[in-house]
Amino acid sequence: MPINDIVLALEGNKINEIKSGKEHNIIMTDQGLLYSFGKGNFGSLGLGGTVFAPAPQQITKLRNKKIVSVSCGMFHSLALSDIGDVYSWGRGFEGQLGLLENIESISSPQYITHFFKYDDSKDIKMLRKTPIIAISCGSYHSIAIDNENQIYCWGEARFGQTGNGKKSKETIPKLVKIEVNVFLILSRANRKKL
Repeated sequence: MPINDIVLALEGNKINEIKSGKEHNIIMTDQGLLYSFGKGNFGSLGLGGTVFAPAPQQITKLRNKKIVSVSCGMFHSLALSDIGDVYSWGRGFEGQLGLLENIESISSPQYITHFFKYDDSKDIKMLRKTPIIAISCGSYHSIAIDNENQIYCWGEARFGQTGNGKKSKETIPKLVKIEVNVFLILSRANRKKL
């Protein structure tokens, strides 16, 4: 795609981040808006069924959210809002969307509800949200860190990539037991030798 097409599609927006999956790209602007382009296998563009976008198109399902971080796996993506909410879309065969057990793919962003927990610290049980502060995608798994530096992983687990032993997959975010402080996690879908 010629760079001029990208510039025209994003006219008036400052680019903060650009992330790439196998055949899709996602741009995040300084206003927290997301645009995607490329090939949309398994709904990876987040455009509600679009299978090919030669120029960036806004992911309209998130237009009323301020997105502060985005990450791409092979065919799935995660977005993190300014209030700590996480959204996922794309391929879900291995559970990397963190939504439900039998979701094969979703073509528009979906809210991951798992980060709500019951608070037993008071006499009355109440539901509270655990704000997420960082996200990352591997090829077929996903990672999040909450505001208490706890790590959650989900998706393909055959090689132990979810931190909870070797399993076929984890379909919802699972807390990883770790005895060190976590400051930053980086996971890359396509590693290249430098």
